[in-house]
Amino acid sequence: MTKCCATCAWYEDYQGVCFNGDSPYCADFTEPEDACEEWRKKD
Repeated sequence: MTKCCATCAWYEDYQGVCFNGDSPYCADFTEPEDACEEWRKKD
């Protein structure tokens, strides 16, 4: 599995926003292929 925003539990797919408070991208619009160290597997 690729560790990117599209596969992260904290990524909101519809608008493309990160909701992980520990991520430097929190509350930012990100691209599905972007990634960070705070990635967590989406269920």
